[in-house]
Amino acid sequence: MLDDTVEVPPGHKVVVYRAWPTPTLRRAESGIWILNFGDGAEPDAALRAIERFVTQPVQARVIWILQDSFFSSVLDLPPFLFRIAAVVSASSGRISHCAVFPGDAASRRDLMDAFKSAGLGVHFGGPDGECFVEVHRPDGIVIGMPGQPYR
Repeated sequence: MLDDTVEVPPGHKVVVYRAWPTPTLRRAESGIWILNFGDGAEPDAALRAIERFVTQPVQARVIWILQDSFFSSVLDLPPFLFRIAAVVSASSGRISHCAVFPGDAASRRDLMDAFKSAGLGVHFGGPDGECFVEVHRPDGIVIGMPGQPYR
């Protein structure tokens, strides 16, 4: 039997981020930006959002969430991957990027290699689809990646 409850000490909070259907660029409580590409219904929306974001003079960390259903909606992969590389290049030295491939997306090793080659850190999702975790403690917020790094 799976016990999905976690005992959290007083004064602590755990926030688990998973993929969701709507493409979104939003800021987590920790200050990390989360770029969710969604389920593929709007294949260009998240990419446009990050392209606008990297033109701003900010220092940031962005976690990209890439579901398998999203990739099946990308009709022409080479131009998409070129845009990814351009985003990372445009933000070099100011913004760090890490892509998470949860669930079935983790079988797309070709794409994981392409993202890694473009300069993103790449991680598998956690065992239950977790992409990113924040642990809020009285002395601050600790962030973590529940999945292993892709090597």
